[in-house]
Amino acid sequence: MEAFSVKAKIPDHDQQSAAGTAAMSEKETPAALAEERTLLAAERTFSAWIRTGLAAMGGGLVVVRLVTVSSFAHELAVHVISALLILLGAAIFVFAFRSYHRTAQALERASNFSHSRTTLLAVTTVLVLIALLVLWITLT
Repeated sequence: MEAFSVKAKIPDHDQQSAAGTAAMSEKETPAALAEERTLLAAERTFSAWIRTGLAAMGGGLVVVRLVTVSSFAHELAVHVISALLILLGAAIFVFAFRSYHRTAQALERASNFSHSRTTLLAVTTVLVLIALLVLWITLT
């Protein structure tokens, strides 16, 4: 039985580097790739802040719906804690928008990158409106 073997030619590092540089289009320059990584990092950060805001809102809902109290003072405290958590979630949405927008504007000034501020503002507005509706639900 014959042994199976594969012979591969491994290119020299200098040859590989020269070939990679020649094949790299103008759009894939190191600076453009760095800008793309920065944008992707900003989007991941935006998503993380949105998740945090949603978690705060969820915490506010859990507090008001699951905590049972017998006195008016304790009920008032539960509603205040719930309202603060929901408002914190709304504030986090606004902070996430401002932070991402600031990063995107800096990228626009540094290169030919453009982003849709309208879409980002619409998403943030909807999230803040949802937070206000949740606040209204918990307080009634």
